[in-house]
Amino acid sequence: MSSNEVEASSSGKTPAQLMQEQHEAAESHRPTVEDVVDEEDIEHPPPSASYAAGDDSAATNGTSSKAAGKQKASEMVGAIDTQDEEAFPALGSNSKAPAVPRATGWGAAAAKATKPSGPSSQPGSGKQTPATATPRASTPVSTAASSSINLPGRSRDKFIIPNSEIDKTKPRQKVFVDVKKKFNVIVTEKPTGNEITFTAEGPTSKVTPALMYISEQLTVEKVKKLEIPSSATAQIIGAKGANIKKLQEKHGVNINVRQKAGAEADDNGFASVEVKGHAAQVAQACDEISRIAKQHEKPVTVPLTNIPPEFFPFIAGRNPTAMKKFEDDNDIRIEIPAYHSWRSQAPAKTELMDNPPDSYPMARAKIESMAERMQNELVVDDMPIEQFMHPFIVGERGIDPLEFFEKTRCMVITPPSHHETEEVHIIGPQDSLADARRHVEEIIARKQMRQFGINKQFQDSRYGAQRHSRGLAQYLQRKAIEREFLKKHRAEIIFPSNAAASPDWTIITDEPSSAIAARTELASIAGAFPTARIQLVEVDPFFHSHIQQQYTEKLQNDHGVHMFVLEDDDGDSVVLVYEGPQSDESYQIPRSKPSKAEIAEYERALAEAEGLLRSIIPPKGISQRDFSVASKYHDRVRRFVQQEQQPVGGFPVHIDFNRNRPSGPRDQSNRVFLRHPEDAALEELQRKIEEFLIQAEQDEKERGHTITVPFQAKHKSQLIGSKGKFVKSLREKYDVNIQVGDEKSDEIQIIGPPKKAEACKAEVLKLHKAWADEVTYYIKIDPKFHGQLVGRNGENLRKIQARADDLVRIDFPRQSRGQDDASDVASDAGSTRRATPPDQITIRGPKAKADAVRDELLSYKQYLEDNSHSASVSVAQDQVASLIGRGGSELNKMRTDTGAEIDVPKANGADRVTITIRGSKSAVAQAKEEISKRAKAFDSIVTRTIDVDRKHHGALIGGGGANIQAIVAKAGGTGQSAEHVRFPNKSGEQSSTLTVKGTQAVADAIVKQIHDFVSERENQVIEVVDVPLRLHSNLIGPGGANRSEFEKKHGVQMNVPHRNDKKTGVKLTGAAEKVAAAKESLLGLVDSKKGETITVPRKYHHAVAQNGATFGELKQMGIRVDHGGAKTPAKPKAKTNGESTTNGALPLITDQGSSETAEPVWELVSLNSDEEGDIIWELSSTRNDADLARAKARIQALLESATTPRFTGYLTLADPQLHRRIIGQRGEKIDGMRKVTGCDIQVPKRGGGGSESITITGGEEGVLQAKQMILEAVNGN
Repeated sequence: MSSNEVEASSSGKTPAQLMQEQHEAAESHRPTVEDVVDEEDIEHPPPSASYAAGDDSAATNGTSSKAAGKQKASEMVGAIDTQDEEAFPALGSNSKAPAVPRATGWGAAAAKATKPSGPSSQPGSGKQTPATATPRASTPVSTAASSSINLPGRSRDKFIIPNSEIDKTKPRQKVFVDVKKKFNVIVTEKPTGNEITFTAEGPTSKVTPALMYISEQLTVEKVKKLEIPSSATAQIIGAKGANIKKLQEKHGVNINVRQKAGAEADDNGFASVEVKGHAAQVAQACDEISRIAKQHEKPVTVPLTNIPPEFFPFIAGRNPTAMKKFEDDNDIRIEIPAYHSWRSQAPAKTELMDNPPDSYPMARAKIESMAERMQNELVVDDMPIEQFMHPFIVGERGIDPLEFFEKTRCMVITPPSHHETEEVHIIGPQDSLADARRHVEEIIARKQMRQFGINKQFQDSRYGAQRHSRGLAQYLQRKAIEREFLKKHRAEIIFPSNAAASPDWTIITDEPSSAIAARTELASIAGAFPTARIQLVEVDPFFHSHIQQQYTEKLQNDHGVHMFVLEDDDGDSVVLVYEGPQSDESYQIPRSKPSKAEIAEYERALAEAEGLLRSIIPPKGISQRDFSVASKYHDRVRRFVQQEQQPVGGFPVHIDFNRNRPSGPRDQSNRVFLRHPEDAALEELQRKIEEFLIQAEQDEKERGHTITVPFQAKHKSQLIGSKGKFVKSLREKYDVNIQVGDEKSDEIQIIGPPKKAEACKAEVLKLHKAWADEVTYYIKIDPKFHGQLVGRNGENLRKIQARADDLVRIDFPRQSRGQDDASDVASDAGSTRRATPPDQITIRGPKAKADAVRDELLSYKQYLEDNSHSASVSVAQDQVASLIGRGGSELNKMRTDTGAEIDVPKANGADRVTITIRGSKSAVAQAKEEISKRAKAFDSIVTRTIDVDRKHHGALIGGGGANIQAIVAKAGGTGQSAEHVRFPNKSGEQSSTLTVKGTQAVADAIVKQIHDFVSERENQVIEVVDVPLRLHSNLIGPGGANRSEFEKKHGVQMNVPHRNDKKTGVKLTGAAEKVAAAKESLLGLVDSKKGETITVPRKYHHAVAQNGATFGELKQMGIRVDHGGAKTPAKPKAKTNGESTTNGALPLITDQGSSETAEPVWELVSLNSDEEGDIIWELSSTRNDADLARAKARIQALLESATTPRFTGYLTLADPQLHRRIIGQRGEKIDGMRKVTGCDIQVPKRGGGGSESITITGGEEGVLQAKQMILEAVNGN
């Protein structure tokens, strides 16, 4: 009987009452991570029969103690540690999360699909909009019109804010003036309904700071709270808080992240983010936080452990349609485990699919409300049924529980198989119980049951027929007789579950004939195992593990005897069954009675086997010693014995604690019993234990000794291990107490005897050093290779770890381990229960050794891939060239596409060759299929001829064979065009016949395309379109790109005259309808390119161009200048007048010596030349005629002023920092110089990357006067 049953029988309490007391005790206990028990391991009581409505006792005598109420939500705990590098990686360093495109500036937020309440946002042109933006965020974004064009270096942006969030105490116009002064940005406002739009325009780098300034000055302060998945908090906070600091500085807000109480270690649950600042900045910060959280969120699983498991079927089956609608409406999935036996309780779980922060509380409330209603509606009825029939009522071997529910509105709950009760519980409404009982009776009545009494066959057994029959039953179960009968007869065999159960074997099936056939066959099997074939041998349990390890295989191979230990046996029996000599064929359970000769053989073999077993047992038997050990030392003594003792005579000493023996003293609570065949072994171990106890007593006196050990906080999780197993093992090993302390502190404490504490400290420091050097690698290997990498029982894995000195942990995915589970090879330190991709192997350990392990695994994996599978394909020798392709391109592509190694042999003169394929099974199959398909197609190649006038041959071939190659490729041909199309020899007969080879489909396609090509050539026309010379370069484009695109789009050839020809006619050649369409398109292009032509004397060209300044000015107006391909006049040389000149590149400050001693460098260049003739200035604009007119007027004005000699002076100062003295406050000084001298003076921008010279353009006298004024300003005059 179980301990619960003993307690129940002695106290008169039901199992449910006992379990209620355990639950109440559990509520008062606050377990640590090291001693908490998994929910799956908790055994729960059967349902109670008390469901009366309004009965207050339901809380204690009802279905579950948890049905009386639900747990309260906890308050939030303290802030998260931001110093943990491992827990909070740097923002953007997570390679698993895909990068989200982000725009720059104030408009970086995403556009919204719908208009939310609060600050709104609209998508702006030219701004990248991440698709993952949360629709609830209210972030200002750019809304520059797509048709507007900003000047280089300038941009426009805006944000929209509700009137309620405007600080009405601040004068807005004054703030706008301040923005203009501070940022050189113009801000305008536009009221729209209950909102105001603030638009800023100015230098690109200043627009965002200007809008933030507007937000700070004109919007009210507010606090907004977000809930994000706990899994995203690390990315929000970053290493040592780096990311959260960046967010705060970027948006000018204060951000506080707090973990909610009860958040699981595996990142389930939510964290609260509080953002405080001015309204618009808060909205932008919230949007970015939501976007980051969206990238790193994971589905959240929230267990509901306060729902009585008896209600599971009613919650799942009462209204499935409504439950499904609730799930769909709230983006949530509710998983309700199947429950039809009260063996264990699995918690109902909800999993949020899209992470809405308020979905799981709604789901929890809904389910708890349903459970509360059921508490008052449902009652329990007990129905006694033979225990072996319980599995056939509901479940895998009976009716589906939900089907039973649909028919009766009730559920059936059965006890576990190990429980002795025959009561089945029916739960449902009072008026449905009678129908449910009748339905259960019908289910039982439909089953055909036959019993087989086996005991009479073993009446001559020396240990009793019942034990003998249980030995045979367990043997047949080991040989999978139950699965065999289920497959053959669709019949279930029910063997006795324990020694106290009925000895009869029961057969259950749906068909009477099957029951009879199964019983008949079972009787035949029993008849084949007389007492002479199966024997029980009494062997002291002391020797059981030893003989199983050392003699199981020997007995099977040498004597044909199968051996196992009888389970659930009051005695000490080992079962011997004669099976016969080993053979290559699988063993079949005999079904015929043995002959006398066979019985004699059985007896002989079993006698030899029994003699072998008894020979290892010492004649004098087992000696025993017992002595007193205080109970507080029992665990330490047990660990000491496991570590210290060595097997003597092949056997270790067995140690038992608190074992009551009739011959001993009445009080044996502190007795320890040692058992072993050798007295000397007992004496030696007792001596060691007593010495250990003396030391333990001494240690107790020094146990308060404390050592503080420096230990980085980020490695504490590894020190603790899974559920505290690792730190617990260290405590037990050194007999000390290890206090890990606060997760933020970088130290731990070891409390215990000085020597043991120092020894533990040494190992902890060694571990810390190893973990500090530790790296983690994730490698991808196909799961089909995992079994071979691990090896039988982890053999290969252990060898790899041994070569790494057992310092490297190798974790395979759980689902790939199967029977070759090698999880026991690795330590539990730092292990995790998170789901692992099926092809991912994790390697963790010291870097050098982890590198070696990684390389070894990858090399082994490569070997398996390359050598596991092979295949061969026969192909024609003539096809090899096309399979290989030019430069091996086809073969390499096939290797890349399939992942297989393909070997093509050299030609040996045979008509066919064999290609060999190696690699993984799938790669080989794919490559074989592809090559076989091509071989079959090649073997079916046909030859066709076609007559084509020789005048079309050149065009058909095309430049470098491009046209014919394109035709072959389009038709599906592979390799070179010459393999498919052969033209007549030019030097031979004047033939017009082409030969086409290929598969039927390819040959037909090639012939058709050649026909189409020739037909188009014969019907083509030529059109000449007049296009101004200034547009010719646009038609051609860079590298001919525009012309190629035009030809491809319209299917014509376009010939643009060379620019030196001065011809405007552009020739279009092609089919008539295509040429007409192309001509119309070209004319439309000409009309859209508005232009003007100005004739400029070549000697005034540079004066009008102002050394290129005019071109930049026109470009800003949207005007393009072209000279029709004419060569521009040479640049004038510097004037020689005694001043310093360079007659070439402009002087640079770096050409001078120290800036403290170098003098300014001056160069004067005339913009007029003596060159004769004119040059054309062709102006074109895509905007409007007004811009073109303004540009023309500007050039004519410059042309008029060019008649007066004009010069450009280049003045380079020793220190560019002196430029600000020339400009003056707000540019007043330089503007004055320009007015006085009539010259254009340009000072280079700081950090512009161009020339450092000041340029002065104008008349010679004015230029020299401007130079003098600049030098005076620099010198402070």
